[in-house]
Amino acid sequence: AGGIIPAVMHLSLGLIRPQGFLVTTFLLTALAAMLLGTATGIFSTIGIVLAGVGSVLAIPYPAVVGAIVSGAFVGDRSSPVSSTVRLVTAMTEADQHSFLRHLWTTGVPAVLVSALAYLALDRVYASEAVDLAVVNELSRLIQGHFELNGWLFLPPILMALLALARIPAQRNVFLVL
Repeated sequence: AGGIIPAVMHLSLGLIRPQGFLVTTFLLTALAAMLLGTATGIFSTIGIVLAGVGSVLAIPYPAVVGAIVSGAFVGDRSSPVSSTVRLVTAMTEADQHSFLRHLWTTGVPAVLVSALAYLALDRVYASEAVDLAVVNELSRLIQGHFELNGWLFLPPILMALLALARIPAQRNVFLVL
């Protein structure tokens, strides 16, 4: 209702191209989930935007959703602010930093293999992708139907900064609203 998702989608349409969309989606959702510590939060925010952009680019929906979900879970699994990581370390009385360091011994190879797989899929789907004139037309439609301005990016940027500052989620949401 606020126009944040259309604004991010409009920005994404200008930045993301079909030739690297899936690998970008995978890495972007992994990074966002790592910063925010939530996979489901990624699905319901940036995941919606990326699914829409993927649809416009005519990249098959299952591949797009696979990149979103796998990236979000990689990020959530390895985030120091993730409730899953915090729960596991609390229940096992393990040091959180040590736990995450050991987690990445298997995580790095998995991320690399996944990124290479999405890069290979990008090469397959890029040749079938929609003409960029359609992408530009959608971008113009979004601009025509929504009042887009820089203020729309303030809430997501503020959420990310407060998460990086390790402000508890309850206060983080209250501060952004």
